[in-house]
Amino acid sequence: MSLAWTTIPAPGPIRALTCAVADDGALAHVGWGPHPDLLVALARTLGEDVVVDEGRTRDAVTQLAEYLDGRRRVFDLQVDWRSMHGSRLTVLRTLHERVPYGHVVGYGELAEMSGAFDASWTAARGVGSIMGSNPVPLVGVVRVGRSVRSGTPGCRCRCAGCGRWRAPRRAPTGSS
Repeated sequence: MSLAWTTIPAPGPIRALTCAVADDGALAHVGWGPHPDLLVALARTLGEDVVVDEGRTRDAVTQLAEYLDGRRRVFDLQVDWRSMHGSRLTVLRTLHERVPYGHVVGYGELAEMSGAFDASWTAARGVGSIMGSNPVPLVGVVRVGRSVRSGTPGCRCRCAGCGRWRAPRRAPTGSS
């Protein structure tokens, strides 16, 4: 068994996406930038090798490119959930299954929807941490842009929330 990987050109500050697809065609990873080295840890976790297989990655490449180009909102890709466990799996599956494209849900609301945490103020923080480690953050499969921190004025990705690419904010030159 193996993970097939490739890099996809992307506009703006992202420049590229790195994706990995399992033997059954399910998407196992989408990462920001050209970083195939990050797939080694995932492959080790799954007990698999990392290979180049253009045939296996073709559907993912096509659909991700269409999404980046604004021509796709819904993906026909399965998610390889094998690297996710516990509350991480519960939260990401809830986001995937219950929050459609164009809808936004707060971290606290997602925590409540998923039932993955006891009711407390730290539940939203737990979801925020999970979103930061999401292995498939862009794909409509599990789009991070669908979940936001409370009070966030927008997102930094192309999603229904902002509709355009945004570079991270930087402090003005000379600021401390």
